[in-house]
Amino acid sequence: MRPLRLDSLEIFEDVVRCGGFRAAALGRGVSSSAISQSISALEDALAIRLLNRTTRSVAPY
Repeated sequence: MRPLRLDSLEIFEDVVRCGGFRAAALGRGVSSSAISQSISALEDALAIRLLNRTTRSVAPY
């Protein structure tokens, strides 16, 4: 289990608000992969799944 980082919560908020990893990444000036890794780390730290991911969308549970 990885430690919880506070910026991960902000990134989660960006992903939900923007509706996807790519849009959140563009808004933050980072790669989509960095956003995905941050969300995965947050889910690991909280031991829950936060987002329902499909090939076309991302939505909170």
